[in-house]
Amino acid sequence: MGYKILGTIKTISAIEEAGAGKKLLFRINTGDQYNPIAEFEMYKGADYVEHLDSFIKFNKIGDLVEVEFNLKTYNWKPESEDRIFT
Repeated sequence: MGYKILGTIKTISAIEEAGAGKKLLFRINTGDQYNPIAEFEMYKGADYVEHLDSFIKFNKIGDLVEVEFNLKTYNWKPESEDRIFT
């Protein structure tokens, strides 16, 4: 299932090394009353690093953007409790 969120870009990090690829972080402000700031991490493997360069080239702080994203949940079960991480 995919989700969409609309907001204004507040910050864009520099591109960083991340394992076999690279990543950047960006935050948007949705203007919502509660929890208006959302942070996203873009990770690209070595074959697709140019997508990060394109993101920085075509998106600037203050731009209104619609972000499409997926959530992935992990179930971690230690002996005493059952935890879910999203």
